[in-house]
Amino acid sequence: MAAKKILFQDPFRPAYEAIASGVWFVTGLLAYYLAHHTILPTPPFMGLMAVCLVMAVVRLIPAVRLWAVRYRVREGFPLAFIAPKTLLRQMRPDQFWLGTGFEWTAAQTVFANEILRRDARALGLTESATPGAGWIHSIGPPEQPIYIPATMFHGQTLVVGTTGAGKTRLMETLIVQCVAKGHAVIIIDPKSDLDLRQSAQRACHLVGQPERFVFFNPAFPEHSARLDPLRNWNRSTELANRIASLIPSQSASDPWKAFSQRVLDTVVSGLVASRELPNLLKIRAAIEGGIEPLLEKTLTAHFRDLLGDGWEADIRELSTTVLRPTPRKPRDLDGMIRYYKEKVRDDHPSTAIEGLLSMHQHDHAHFSKMIASLLPVLNMLTSGHLAALLSPNRTDDQDPRPVWDVASIINQQKVLYLGLDSLSDAMVGSAIGSIFLADLTAACGDRYNYGIQDQQEIFVFVDEAAEVATDTLIQLLNKSRGSGTRITLATQTFADFAARLGSESKARQVLANCNNVIALRVLDGETQEYLADGLIKTKVPVIRESEGESAHSNNPVLYSASYGTSLSEEEADLFPAPLLGQLPNLHYIAKLTGGRLIKGRLPILQSTLRVAADEQIRRHQER
Repeated sequence: MAAKKILFQDPFRPAYEAIASGVWFVTGLLAYYLAHHTILPTPPFMGLMAVCLVMAVVRLIPAVRLWAVRYRVREGFPLAFIAPKTLLRQMRPDQFWLGTGFEWTAAQTVFANEILRRDARALGLTESATPGAGWIHSIGPPEQPIYIPATMFHGQTLVVGTTGAGKTRLMETLIVQCVAKGHAVIIIDPKSDLDLRQSAQRACHLVGQPERFVFFNPAFPEHSARLDPLRNWNRSTELANRIASLIPSQSASDPWKAFSQRVLDTVVSGLVASRELPNLLKIRAAIEGGIEPLLEKTLTAHFRDLLGDGWEADIRELSTTVLRPTPRKPRDLDGMIRYYKEKVRDDHPSTAIEGLLSMHQHDHAHFSKMIASLLPVLNMLTSGHLAALLSPNRTDDQDPRPVWDVASIINQQKVLYLGLDSLSDAMVGSAIGSIFLADLTAACGDRYNYGIQDQQEIFVFVDEAAEVATDTLIQLLNKSRGSGTRITLATQTFADFAARLGSESKARQVLANCNNVIALRVLDGETQEYLADGLIKTKVPVIRESEGESAHSNNPVLYSASYGTSLSEEEADLFPAPLLGQLPNLHYIAKLTGGRLIKGRLPILQSTLRVAADEQIRRHQER
């Protein structure tokens, strides 16, 4: 059986073809000289000259190709810039533009391994204009515009890269295209990046729809819109779970967290039964200030629905016979409770009232201890200016700031920028992001349950995603595809998710739900290995050199030596893991659904109408 032929070419070998081309050329010149300066017949020498010149050109072509490869590899690529209008011209209806590049194949793997086997500096491969090895992009074929089908984003996307590698610039490129396509866009930015905000805002102006932009940031309450994270729900238990998910716990069976969730469920049920829309302020007031006012409202609403107006006289009569009132148990409330138990409960029980009665009768000292972890969460979300931002009063005509919720953002195809200001207060920023994601999950559940025919897709971009990672995020990644929600997460390392979620298995759940991975420069070794292991393997040629010598112990004259080389194949990663730590800024490797591997680079998005756009934005904010 014939051995399989291994194709291998050293890109840094001497250009032997150039030497051969020179020999052919000199021979052609010699033939020309002999044809014109000797008495020998001219035609044969002229024919020889023609053949020599043709062969000189033929042999020169591969040499020129080899020199071109070396030049391209050594020079690299400078930083590129693109204006938003130019980016919009690059768009295609059913595709997303992601810069320029090529599809990475086994040929590039062989080339890269050959460079790694040698000293890059000895080969003249110095660093490019930006940090990293520019030759990684240069070893491929001539770059072409990179277009990724929109359907690829149905499988959710993870962007990984160290600080300054270009994660924000990548998301800017995608956001501008989503805005131009008319999609609802939600941007969650824990670090409140100004460039990211301005890119989204300018994109709205660029398409002639500045009113689509909605800005929220607790650091700028006077310019921020108001958001109600408890607006969308089908069952009252959803709101309790939404807040309880923010409570830190040591285990899944934490009794304090379970008790707090029960309290939240009881309070929310009471608010709903008393015809009040739940919000964070009302929930905090009911828990912190005592359950009695809410219990009285709930009983009043229940009696009014069942009995009309005649029940008040009966209660006043009962109130004269009850025990002496206390500050926590006023006489009227005790009369209402007795009336409910004796006259109403048997025929018209209420689960909301029963829960509130249980809290009312609970030992106050024990109750305070059990909710000790709940109150700090509520205080974070309702203190200072956050009270009006997250618990908006829709009837307050004195507050001109608009009121939004996730469902209205989606239905009206708005572009929401949610800045969390986590650098100033990481705990509050994380809590806001997490509860907002829970609200988004509820809205996606409605779209999933009731269908999304003729509805626009929702594109969600989460920068520094580990800051808001909870079980809700895993649920959103796992089940939001059917609701038309396309999520893009950005992080620095995979360890960030494990540290945030407290479990490596949960962190792997996040990774497993992201079918597309776009990796910029990654310095963490574990993350590099994870990315490389997720790629298919390929065969690369390996040259091995061997040498040996021997001498006879009794006769030194009998000496022998040997030297040999062999060429074989070894299995290797399609993209070598060490190269992930050498990618220049804005260079990326994209592993797409189906195993396709793209090597690309992004331009920096700049606005040619920066001054004009900024002026329009300022005027819009003043209005």
